[in-house]
Amino acid sequence: MGKKIYQSLKEYSFNITGFDIFSKERNYVITKIEDVNPSDYDWLVDFSQADISKKMTQLFLENNKNVISGTTGLSFDELDNFRKIAQKRKIKYIHRVNFAKSFCEFEALAKKIASNMDHNTLIEAHDASKLDKPSGSALRLMRILKLKDDDVLAIRSDEPTPYHSLISSNKNERIIITHQILNKNAFVEGFLDFFLKEAGV
Repeated sequence: MGKKIYQSLKEYSFNITGFDIFSKERNYVITKIEDVNPSDYDWLVDFSQADISKKMTQLFLENNKNVISGTTGLSFDELDNFRKIAQKRKIKYIHRVNFAKSFCEFEALAKKIASNMDHNTLIEAHDASKLDKPSGSALRLMRILKLKDDDVLAIRSDEPTPYHSLISSNKNERIIITHQILNKNAFVEGFLDFFLKEAGV
């Protein structure tokens, strides 16, 4: 995801430095957190692993820098803490578990359907390389739809196109709705639209 985000931002007049602890040393890529100087930047664009995200976000917020993040695996308490820091310092902390443009519509529709049915089950499937389970999107939906752990099935397999499906039913009817990502560009395009507005571009 990071490479796709980087390529999308290169089309604009941003001074971009990548951060990748797994990368070999090369120009414009930092591999150690201690080498990051937040004063050189206006924004942290974070699509990383949760443990790295926490450290980088804390570093940038404490240096009064804006943060936009799509990293999942952070707890609601951690997210609330980052929002409080940003609010106190009058900077921006934006976190979304899913930047795909149509996910908000799926979320709204799921909430409307679930509230009128007796039973609701959420199924989410991702590639086996995804570390957090359930996904950040699934956790958000659980919170909004007031689902219990037993109401959620998280699948990690060779699924190339991640999806979230809500199955809602009563004694007479069943409704199934699905949001599926066919290409990761869905996240990139959604992120880019959102970020450019926030950055005033």
